[in-house]
Amino acid sequence: MFNLFRGKNAKSAIHTAVGGFLHEEKKRHKNAVDFLQMMAGVTVYVAEEVWGAADPEVKISDTVRFDMETQSFFYKRDGNEMNVQALKGQPFWQSVQQVMVFGQDLLDDIKEREEGRKQLVSNIADLTQQMNESSIVIPRVKLFRV
Repeated sequence: MFNLFRGKNAKSAIHTAVGGFLHEEKKRHKNAVDFLQMMAGVTVYVAEEVWGAADPEVKISDTVRFDMETQSFFYKRDGNEMNVQALKGQPFWQSVQQVMVFGQDLLDDIKEREEGRKQLVSNIADLTQQMNESSIVIPRVKLFRV
């Protein structure tokens, strides 16, 4: 690799290699930001509707948290916080990876809850039918207004 940058065309080769990397990095960064925005929407919905949580934040990892009010992921380091989308380089990609791990865990949690809730609704239907067939349930009477 280092032989690529030797000789009279070294400056051009470096410029081409770095330029190509930066161009691709912008594309990768945009894809990651799109993913973060999608995860923000999912996290808000799941926290409120599935978990019933009213907490102002969700812990994603030791260094990343999700703020419910701003609907943004924040990177924490040395007592400072920064919106993950504003990060660059390794801190950005590590934060995205942590959100991805959280996303997979979230998906697994949803699948487990879905199975449990399907079973619960089935049990409710069975119990309701048994109650309706028993003598302890008062039949519903339609009332008419006069």
